[in-house]
Amino acid sequence: MTGRILLVIGMFLFVLPLSTKAQGDLSVLGYWNYHHEQSHVLYSHLCQRAFRQLEERKKRIAQLKTKQDWQKRQAVIKQKLQESVGVFPAKTPLNAVITGTIERGGITVEKLYFESQPNYFVTAALFLPTGKRENLPTILYCSGHSANGFRSQAYQQIILNYVKKGFAVLAFDPIGQGERAQYPKSATPQYFYQKFTPTHEHSYGGTPSFIAGVSPALHFIWDGIRAVDYLLSRKEIDSNRIGIAGRSGGGTQSVYIAG
Repeated sequence: MTGRILLVIGMFLFVLPLSTKAQGDLSVLGYWNYHHEQSHVLYSHLCQRAFRQLEERKKRIAQLKTKQDWQKRQAVIKQKLQESVGVFPAKTPLNAVITGTIERGGITVEKLYFESQPNYFVTAALFLPTGKRENLPTILYCSGHSANGFRSQAYQQIILNYVKKGFAVLAFDPIGQGERAQYPKSATPQYFYQKFTPTHEHSYGGTPSFIAGVSPALHFIWDGIRAVDYLLSRKEIDSNRIGIAGRSGGGTQSVYIAG
């Protein structure tokens, strides 16, 4: 129906008297073009704004020629990120605890948790190639929006592939996922993952955080920073060869944590 109405309007414009057309196009918004999908107007507006910003970024990046240019750019981005996220808390003891170990298929998995902040627990697992226990190149792995965190089949396949190639991998649960689900449906042992999806969890907890003046991103990033601190405490890890990777929401975490 909308398409037909717009076509009629367009046809009407072509039959206007020449004297009227001579005045020029007096339309303010170009309604038949710009507002053809009312439900997507805000989305289109935000996309156009983002695309302009990306074009501006591309131009700035093209102007970077030297190491000093890149270092200046790095400092600017880090400052803007810090302004957006807020001030990180002081580093406190991690109080890491290994709760169990699995040995299987040439891989050792240490199940553990640590405190990124006092009494703020992060569940994780350290995957190590069996046998080699020194100078391991290491990947901090960030999970996307899977209800069971790093335990999902897709992420396990990626993680185990890294380990078989000789990497150690530390994977941790983002808040609201895996064993860090905040809004359980019941008190049964199977309460994890039952009520909210991870996106629900993040939105449900994120909204009041913003109202309180705290970016939820701060907690996601800080958990990752403290996960790196945990890796630095392990004698098996080569501190000069720690990287970060993730998929989907984990990719977003990787970018922010690295920044």
